[in-house]
Amino acid sequence: MSEKTFASHPGNIELHPATYFGCYPQPLVIALVVGAIGALAVYLTNSIYAVLLIVAGGVPLYFKQAQASTYMKNGDTRPAIVLDPEGLVAVHADMTTGGPPVPAIKITTVPLKNAHGAPFKKGQRLTTVCTFYGPMESTQWEDVLPMPVVCATNDDKAIERSLSSIPEAGWRQLENAVANLKDDYSPRLIFL
Repeated sequence: MSEKTFASHPGNIELHPATYFGCYPQPLVIALVVGAIGALAVYLTNSIYAVLLIVAGGVPLYFKQAQASTYMKNGDTRPAIVLDPEGLVAVHADMTTGGPPVPAIKITTVPLKNAHGAPFKKGQRLTTVCTFYGPMESTQWEDVLPMPVVCATNDDKAIERSLSSIPEAGWRQLENAVANLKDDYSPRLIFL
């Protein structure tokens, strides 16, 4: 997405950092390791450069959290179904860049094991907030990146509000498309 695009159904989800980094811990781990090395360097050398290493560990973490927060507020809310409780989901998306609808299903892995409300069951409904990628000049996006709402917040009311914002017809369209996959759940984007 760019400044020229906007979601037809914005997520409006307030990011809870502990929930987000519980699902996506890599930036936090990197920041902690770099910070620990910096703290050790400060202890051993008493150098200002070592203090800068501590700061350098935290700066990317701050920007990753800010990016995820913007994503969850401004991305497009889309229905998803759990295909495998280990973290495989199907997400219904409209891949149009502004013209007629271009329906698709994205089958992808997401970190459900550490998500709020885990464990999940096969067939359970979830909502995701999606960002779309590709050239604006095209009539459709090339790919979609969904993030489950349960990986961004532990606010049960916000999760329920997100779930109930999807019309029943949207859920049925996703469930019918998944039924037509005949258990071929290999991760991919399928245009309907």
